[in-house]
Amino acid sequence: MFPWRLTWLACFGCVAAIAATSARAAQPTLTATEYRQQASAICNDFNAFRFPEQGTLADRLAALLDKGRTTLTALRRLRPPSSLARLHAQIMVTDARRIEMLGSLTAQLKAGRLTISQLAAHVARSPLAGEANALWKQVGVFACVQY
Repeated sequence: MFPWRLTWLACFGCVAAIAATSARAAQPTLTATEYRQQASAICNDFNAFRFPEQGTLADRLAALLDKGRTTLTALRRLRPPSSLARLHAQIMVTDARRIEMLGSLTAQLKAGRLTISQLAAHVARSPLAGEANALWKQVGVFACVQY
């Protein structure tokens, strides 16, 4: 590849990153009520997810992961009020870690390096769900609390 093409690609990447940041900055900061309503709507959409009826458990978990990633992306776009910003940031980190953990476990299951029982045990031992639930309760968005 010619050096000018690499430079062009690098510049394009920088412009795309700046545009994405600008788009987020252009969104207004929400009131606490608006934030709770929008987060609830996003989580209710996730809660309506139904596993595909076909495929292996790993394939079905992969579909859940895709939905989880889409949900996390939508939640990240929200601009909470300053009173909820710290909690929102903590939730985003915790939920990202949950998705990362389940993604790793699903890959291991698919590769045959982990059984269904072992996967379930790892998920059950993880404190991440409890942490996320406690944070969502503090924020007051009970649609995002997963029992």
